[in-house]
Amino acid sequence: MSIKSYLCYAITDRFAEMVNELKSITGVDVHPADCGGMAVLITETSDKDSENQLQERLGSVQTIQSLALVYGHEL
Repeated sequence: MSIKSYLCYAITDRFAEMVNELKSITGVDVHPADCGGMAVLITETSDKDSENQLQERLGSVQTIQSLALVYGHEL
């Protein structure tokens, strides 16, 4: 099992769209910042294949300007 957290910044004026798309991804909890423009993501996957699929999916979100891994833990 893998648990990770990220800081996720949206492309200007596309924050709501980014949050909505991220919320649709299984295994991702989205915590938008009160000031907007940024969200904290918490992800959980059960195995390496699931983690790889999640990473590909996050990489395909066109409204993300930058994504920074803050913490990662493998159980």
